[in-house]
This record gives sequence, C-alpha cells and structure tokens, in this order.
Amino acid sequence: QQDISAGQIPPEDLKVNPFSFGQTAKVENASEQQAVVISTDALEPVRNAVAKAKIQMILYSGNNSSVTMNNWVYRTGDRLQIDNIQFTVKSIGPRSIVLSHSSGEYVVEAPGTGM
Repeated sequence: QQDISAGQIPPEDLKVNPFSFGQTAKVENASEQQAVVISTDALEPVRNAVAKAKIQMILYSGNNSSVTMNNWVYRTGDRLQIDNIQFTVKSIGPRSIVLSHSSGEYVVEAPGTGM
C-alpha cells in the first residue's frame, strides 16, 4: 500500500486560507516564511474590463460620432458589457472615448494617439 499522507498540508497550516481576500496568507519560500497580503481592491475587475476595451476606429463628427470597439460599433449613450460588467459610452472624442460605470468614468484612448 502507498502512504497517502505524503504531500498533504500539515493541519496547523490549514488555519489560514490563502484564497481569502484581505487576509494575510502564510507562504513558504525555501526555508523562510513570509507574510503576503492579498489585495482587496473592489475596482480591479472594472479596471481589467476597461483595459480590454480596444478601440479600432473613431468616426468623429460632433453630435454624430461613433466608435468601433471590440468589433462592435457604438454611439454616445449606448450600453456595452465587458467581462459581464456594464458600461455606457458617455462621450466620443477625436482620439478617445469615455466609458461610464457606477464606480466612475474611464477614458479609453485610441491606439497610437499617445495623449
């Protein structure tokens, strides 16, 4: 028979859940132990979703502007979803757009504009 206890986590190490947010997790690095604080940033998923908004083209003409983003065409006021997070296109400028979310507004620049 094979010893199944080999490779198991010692019970005293199970008192800390390394996957719980906002807690300190115990990590073994070689022979020393160090505390690692896990981020509790609630806006991180929103910022990650905004980072996935890729502008392909902006047609800017005052009140009749549109933006092609992630293979879809949007106008001011249109709603969109990225990673199951709702945004509204608040404004379209010649080199960027503003996405509105309940947590705030996020500017997405067109590639190569270097604002």
